[in-house]
Amino acid sequence: MEKFRPVIAPIVLLLMLALFVAGGFWGYRAMTLPLGTTPTPVPTCIPQTADDLTPDMVSVNVYNVDTKPGHAREIADMLIAAGFVVNTIGNASHPVLEQAVVVGTALDTPEVLLVAGFFLGVKIEADGRADHSVDIYIANALETLNPEAPTSVDVKGDSVCLPSIAPKPPSETPTPTDDAPAPEGEG
Repeated sequence: MEKFRPVIAPIVLLLMLALFVAGGFWGYRAMTLPLGTTPTPVPTCIPQTADDLTPDMVSVNVYNVDTKPGHAREIADMLIAAGFVVNTIGNASHPVLEQAVVVGTALDTPEVLLVAGFFLGVKIEADGRADHSVDIYIANALETLNPEAPTSVDVKGDSVCLPSIAPKPPSETPTPTDDAPAPEGEG
């Protein structure tokens, strides 16, 4: 064993040096990635086959842009009762001259058309979002949903790309902004 000691010590030191260099390289790469990025892309939506799009397939976020406390929660509860999956409830800043503004991927996507059908006096906007969720910005003037809202929308080509929907309780954390006062309690 004594005759191998002069050979083993340099080999162990070289292995430790290699491990140190590899760790340093990995750490440098991790530190130089832009914040919020992941090394592997996360799927933004899942292609689904469907003849009709129904509320239980649509993921929405409800935001109050006015001063009525609890208004976003009230409308979100109506949307949940209609079958929609509500992910976020809160406050936001968005210009709303109508009762509501519906924002989605494109003006004519099935999920946007279905959600917009639940509101009277609605404006539709597109922002090209990749996940196909739908944001709803509501004003104080909105009292209730459209009683004659469609319960489904035809899907052209029988394929639609929608967020992966796993029912969960909606977020109750308000998102206060400078332009929209944060109501006490829920949005």
